[in-house]
Amino acid sequence: MRLTLILSICCISSVAFADVTTGVQVRPRMEKSFMGNLGATSGAPNYVTTQRTRANVGFGSEGVSGKLSIQDVRAWASESGTLSDASGDMIDFHEAYIEMGSDTKLRVGRQELSLDEGRILSNNDWQQQGRSFDGVSLSHKQGEHTLNLMAARVSDGSPHDVIVANARLRFGNITLSVPALIQTNMGIAGNQRGANTEDSQTMTFGAHVKGGGAVSWRAEGYFQTGDNHSAYLASVNAGYHVSDMLSPSLSVDMISGDSDHTDADSGVFSNPYGAVHQYHGAMDMFSDIGTATGNGGLMDIALGNKMKGVAGGDIDVSAHYFMLAAENSAGTSGAIGAEVDVVYSRSLAKGVNLDVGAGVFMDMGDYAGVKDSDIHDWVYVGLDMSI
Repeated sequence: MRLTLILSICCISSVAFADVTTGVQVRPRMEKSFMGNLGATSGAPNYVTTQRTRANVGFGSEGVSGKLSIQDVRAWASESGTLSDASGDMIDFHEAYIEMGSDTKLRVGRQELSLDEGRILSNNDWQQQGRSFDGVSLSHKQGEHTLNLMAARVSDGSPHDVIVANARLRFGNITLSVPALIQTNMGIAGNQRGANTEDSQTMTFGAHVKGGGAVSWRAEGYFQTGDNHSAYLASVNAGYHVSDMLSPSLSVDMISGDSDHTDADSGVFSNPYGAVHQYHGAMDMFSDIGTATGNGGLMDIALGNKMKGVAGGDIDVSAHYFMLAAENSAGTSGAIGAEVDVVYSRSLAKGVNLDVGAGVFMDMGDYAGVKDSDIHDWVYVGLDMSI
């Protein structure tokens, strides 16, 4: 029934709109980990192969456009059997929206949303499911400058609203963004809030500025405040392009921790809609800073280098040194680990890309000797076919 509805919508779109585009993405990925981002157990290699399959239809005519993106995301062999399982319960709309306007655009429906490099708001494309929001967005472009407003309703744990405003200003090769993000349940009726019945509101605001050229740089900082909550995130990055084989970069991230673990106040920066995998190492050991560090926050010093034209592709190498920003709830402080990641990517054919990556994480300081092994590894092989 669901497939029939999808096909009917596609057929209606092709008749009603002058411009119709279609696309298909198939993205399988095999990962193996001992104790990394797969939630594996020590001493037993864990393998999982996941696959994203998306079918996209775009349509437009006379100032009105839209997109339908239907996807199926699953781990291989997750069904009891392809002959017996006809539920289609993995199929869903990743995006389904209508957009109106040109310089000023109004978009209504399920849609991807990101800010800058995705530090506080990202579509999280690395994850096979990706992230999209059910809501309304409004954007206005004036020359090189853009204003974006968005409101969406989400339900992760308990229903609440996410409201975003961002002014993006461009001056030559320098871009400045001033975002604000509010999470609140105050627009939800009390009897619809689930377990979280009390009023709650958290606001994150700050600035992101970057410049291009042979020397590229980025600086961003955010302050977060809410009910019994005060935290911050600061990040700087600088890179220099010497040649196709040498493009080094240095970045430093500081994420606040809790200064007092005995009271009800929280000082750890919370980032539920930020990018996963893009920051703090490819093994995603710190995708949840509070849980991973015992509310100690995180300082990440990273060195990287990109090499182009190696064996027909590109190689990205990065090394991270992790420390706690503050003493955590277990009394630990100082260094907690180091990670080295290597990713090779190349195009196999038009629209077909291969990625091969590996990472090693080494426990340090008080974290060493706590687990069965102080060294955790991760490898993956991924194919992405988009036509």
